[in-house]
Amino acid sequence: MSSLSQRFPFVSLGVWNYMTHGLVLLLMMLILRKVRLFYLASFLTSMFLGYSMDFYGRLFPESFGSMVLRLVLLCAGIVFVALGIAMNYASGWPSAPFDTFSREISAHFGWKISRVKTVFDLTYLTLGIIFSVAFFGRVIGIGTLISAFLTGSLVGFFKKRLERNR
Repeated sequence: MSSLSQRFPFVSLGVWNYMTHGLVLLLMMLILRKVRLFYLASFLTSMFLGYSMDFYGRLFPESFGSMVLRLVLLCAGIVFVALGIAMNYASGWPSAPFDTFSREISAHFGWKISRVKTVFDLTYLTLGIIFSVAFFGRVIGIGTLISAFLTGSLVGFFKKRLERNR
């Protein structure tokens, strides 16, 4: 259970997830001054993701196994998440709002997707640290830091390879 869900037990981690995704979509639409049906589909994707988070959160404990196993799972998770995001970008299907934000901002301004994704992740990480310290008196974990720094670069790496193989 997340710290937010412990503080506000009537709202699950999955619901917090799609609420923040909705705010990111609103910010993106304000920046782009554009609303598309595709963005609604992206939000529906985040709702599915939120419900999945709640479901799997009940199946698996927050912390399990040795530190080595947790490190292996972290690394594998980062690689597979980045590959999944790159595949989703290549497919053109609606992705989670965080990824839609990166893709749309990248396309609108002509910036590299890997840089936009990394800057977005690091900005979101910084906000997470600020809120975590302000509201809960603790900092996020090292895995979150590693993920924020690596995911964008790995998305760019996989996206290039997928586009080359089209």
